[in-house]
Amino acid sequence: MNWVLIIALALLPQGGGARRRAAEAGASQPFERVWRFETNALSGLRPGGDASLVVVPMIEGKFVALAPIDGSLLWTADPGGDASAPPLVTHDSAIVATSRTGTGSLGVLRALDRGTGLSIWVREMPKPVVSEMLYANGRIYFGSSDGSVYALRADSGAVVWAFATRGPVRGQILLSDDALLVGSDDGALYALDWEHGTELWRVQTGGAVVGRPALTDKRMFVTSGDGVTTAYDRATRKVLWRARTGAAIEAGPVLVGHDGLLVASFDNFVYLLDARNGDRLWKRRLRGRIVSEPILGGEDRAIVAPLRDDRLTVLGVRDGNRLGAFALDPGEALVAPPLVAGATLLLSTDSGLVAARTVAPAMSKPATAVP
Repeated sequence: MNWVLIIALALLPQGGGARRRAAEAGASQPFERVWRFETNALSGLRPGGDASLVVVPMIEGKFVALAPIDGSLLWTADPGGDASAPPLVTHDSAIVATSRTGTGSLGVLRALDRGTGLSIWVREMPKPVVSEMLYANGRIYFGSSDGSVYALRADSGAVVWAFATRGPVRGQILLSDDALLVGSDDGALYALDWEHGTELWRVQTGGAVVGRPALTDKRMFVTSGDGVTTAYDRATRKVLWRARTGAAIEAGPVLVGHDGLLVASFDNFVYLLDARNGDRLWKRRLRGRIVSEPILGGEDRAIVAPLRDDRLTVLGVRDGNRLGAFALDPGEALVAPPLVAGATLLLSTDSGLVAARTVAPAMSKPATAVP
């Protein structure tokens, strides 16, 4: 099931330099800042979390667990090495991935107790984990720099199966029906049987596939490192259309409304494509490289978080116009994609983790049906 992060947007006033800079941009602040965790040691990877626990990857293999509601410190863990993938938080544990250098680069996966941060199990891997991890069916699914997709038992770390591709697997995994959809740097999107790891089918693109595909009942949309978005017929996997941007794409496409597809490219542009035929409806340039998918706020707004920028930008989906901005403090810049943990938006910056929240009720998920 394809999911999209939904956040309601309310225009809330902010003080000081943030308010002045937002006013200069001609827009009000969409979020209320609620707390911050001061540090200059964030790793640059997205935190992992849910409504009651956020696990933040730091440099030198340290992990900090915080309460999303107020930022209070719950525990720390220091397994060493370097964090290699965003943490995964499940109902009873936090799964963290690190790399260990020496005679070669090994990967280490650990399950930490959700309440204490103590190790439950440790599993060494041939190479580091480099994709976001997915928890489903009592298993953890992820991609590795050794070119394989793995399934491990969540309770013990035992390897259930491994499937080899022809390149490192950085792709974000999507579980759809009975298949895992995951992209590889070899340019293919693979559909694997989730239980046994056997290949069901694949489609080949012209570049690395990192973002999750977007699905409707009849169509599948895939972005790739050659700067192309491709629409496929889900039943036949026939190419329906292709649309090109000006640079590589690592963010997954996002369906909006009944016939829109948001695509964020390394060329610093966000595009709205017609999902029926790939025609470009608008494009909007931002100031930094965009590596994560836009976050929707209802059917008419999208939040975009470019790396090294000092603000989140709110765009109108209908026309791409700027509707608002959430400005960081002077001198701050985003260093990782944002995370939504319950009602809290978490922003990784070069001076710490910033938590922001809206006060409006959550909006309903926008329709995603495409004729």
